[in-house]
Amino acid sequence: MLIYKLPLNEIVFDFYDKLKGCSKGYASCDWELDGYQKSKLVRMNILINHIAVDALSMLIHESKATKKGLSICSHLKDLIPRH
Repeated sequence: MLIYKLPLNEIVFDFYDKLKGCSKGYASCDWELDGYQKSKLVRMNILINHIAVDALSMLIHESKATKKGLSICSHLKDLIPRH
């Protein structure tokens, strides 16, 4: 049994998927809310043709915004054909 304090955003998006993936579905995750803390969050907008796309906007910690934005944009570059 492991006990950690993780941001809720990390549990929802990354941790649970990685846990199930590396354990081939056998591991489980039980969590409880420990409280609220202040954090430096920023709103990250992805612009396509100089227009912000609401579906790609997200709140993210400022230390991870650049890396996540570059990751999303590199995937979009491969998915969206050039016109």
